[in-house]
Amino acid sequence: MPITFSCHCGKTLQVADLAAGKKARCPQCGAVVPVPEAEVGIVTPQMVRSTKAPPPLPLTVADEDESLDLDPEEVGSRDGRAKAPAVPAVDQGPPMPAPGEIPEFNHAGLPLSPRAEFFIDPPVELGSLYSAECSLMKGVKPMDPAMRWALIFFVTVVGIALGAGIALAFRPVHPLMLAAILGSIGGLLGFLIVFFSTRFSHTCTFVGREGVANYHCTGSTDNFSENLFLFANAVELRIAQTRHYTNGIYTGTNYSFTWSDDSGGPVFTIAGGHKSEKGEPPPNDYFHYALAAEGAWSDYLARNIDLIMGRDESLYFGLDGKNFVRVGRDFLEISMKGNAARLFAEDIDYVQIQDGMVSIWERGGKRGWFSKKGIHDFAFASLGNARFFLFAVERMLGIPIR
Repeated sequence: MPITFSCHCGKTLQVADLAAGKKARCPQCGAVVPVPEAEVGIVTPQMVRSTKAPPPLPLTVADEDESLDLDPEEVGSRDGRAKAPAVPAVDQGPPMPAPGEIPEFNHAGLPLSPRAEFFIDPPVELGSLYSAECSLMKGVKPMDPAMRWALIFFVTVVGIALGAGIALAFRPVHPLMLAAILGSIGGLLGFLIVFFSTRFSHTCTFVGREGVANYHCTGSTDNFSENLFLFANAVELRIAQTRHYTNGIYTGTNYSFTWSDDSGGPVFTIAGGHKSEKGEPPPNDYFHYALAAEGAWSDYLARNIDLIMGRDESLYFGLDGKNFVRVGRDFLEISMKGNAARLFAEDIDYVQIQDGMVSIWERGGKRGWFSKKGIHDFAFASLGNARFFLFAVERMLGIPIR
């Protein structure tokens, strides 16, 4: 049953019952008000300040968007001349685990290793989990601290002796100086090798319907740090990925997934790097945690779409500066440098993602060497909630994504 309540300005609001205990933005005065019966909530996505980042690698949307469980509806366009095609129901697969239970899959969508030893239970605040990953395997225990430091000391001494011995074997002009240099190098190498090979340092990550969390333990499973993020505390996600090349040779990719609140301040970030030029690092790479978190965030927005949509039933997506894109029931509006263009669904041919750019092609659009007609471009990296934007365009307007 819908929940009906009033804003401070007197406006009567109505939301779905799944929004109980959450927050909604009043379409009349813009105030964020709590929905009765609980404490945690959601606020309406809005334009936030831009992040200066290089254009990212466009992400594949088709496969991962299938997990979004918003029930699409047939939407009429201007004057009823065209309707978005109905979207077939998606097979949701086996039931999701109960909150606090470990799921069956890791963040890459593969079966979770039966040897994974989670040193902490997933927080129930995340709700049912989509995926999880842990670097600690069953049977792996931290080395006794006294034994570990004794081994480090022994190998360091051996390294010093070997380095000094090699130096003296060459009978140099300044044997003591060379022995001191090579001995120091040998001792340092020995120390670093044993120190890092015997340390106990592991990570657990969880992605759920209501948020994500990662835990890192050092020394023992009792000594861990927590980083918990609930989607209700953010309104926008921006993604940046940059591939690096040196003399034409690929050297690595850096990425960042940053969630912001309604004031534009960052509230959570997943960042790192990998060495896969095609964007497909090993299944246990941290990058898959970021992608899984992005997918769960988009699903969260889709499930709460009635709350997110304003009085005029449209979705706002911030671009850089004061630019934005707005998606309605039968239209798409682009505002660039103060100039707004409204396109109705039947006037749009397709949306293209290529070379870090999003291009909206009107029917009959043309691109020449120095000109274009009926094509609207903006950087993928500047688009907030990018995957949700693609979902809205494809599912609400029936416009294909290429």
